[in-house]
Amino acid sequence: LGVALLGIGEPERALEQLQIAQAAYPADPILHLNLAETYKVLGRYSAARTEYQYALRQDPELLEALTGYGQLMLEAGQYEAAEMALTDALAVKPSHAMAHLHLAWLYLRTGRPTEAAHYFFRGLRVLPNSTYGHLGLGMSYLDRDLWDEALTEFQKVVVADPDNVNALIGLARAQVGRGRYPQARSTVERAIALDDDRADAFTTMGDLLRAQGKYIEAISHYRHAVQLDEEYVPANVGLGRALAAAGFPEDAEAAFQAALYHDPRNPRILY
Repeated sequence: LGVALLGIGEPERALEQLQIAQAAYPADPILHLNLAETYKVLGRYSAARTEYQYALRQDPELLEALTGYGQLMLEAGQYEAAEMALTDALAVKPSHAMAHLHLAWLYLRTGRPTEAAHYFFRGLRVLPNSTYGHLGLGMSYLDRDLWDEALTEFQKVVVADPDNVNALIGLARAQVGRGRYPQARSTVERAIALDDDRADAFTTMGDLLRAQGKYIEAISHYRHAVQLDEEYVPANVGLGRALAAAGFPEDAEAAFQAALYHDPRNPRILY
């Protein structure tokens, strides 16, 4: 009953039933796995982590627990723990698509886009319609300036999920890279209309304007992106480049220094 309630989107009621079951089956790893999944949906990540770890102590090869725990650690930014869990999952089942896809996102976030693409391909062989996979593959292409390939992947996601803001922003970035400025503006405006609190959306608009030589307008959008998220490095980098192009080198240096503070080993900032 708890699993069924979770499946229809009632995690609070699901938790109640699973806790009742726990009184009768306190050591059952499957029960703790379902508790972990429920806590994750409820946003209680510390409790979810505890339940995943308990399930894995009871059954170290429980595939769903390894994958779920790996994803949880990935989202928490604990990449070493995530990689270990996901690699263990693939040792149990080498064809497990979600383990491949989560591992791909891990490599993407840690600056290894070529490795990420390799694992995205593996996951998408099993789950060819996964928007999660196509979105990540598109991001891996963006990181290598492969604009046409990125366009293809983001378009697949937008067709399946027209309101996917991440895909719209990625699509706009690829369109800017490809020089398709009118389409890029339409795409990024659509993303901002769906969510006007995204630093990456306003940064993409800044990139578009800077590519068109509209530096003052670009500076305004970059500054807004920095206000939304002062730690978003691409916004500070874009701001620095726009300020430099507009003839404000001292302000540009300050923007680059702000970016460097948050990402001190980024070669693009140093360049």
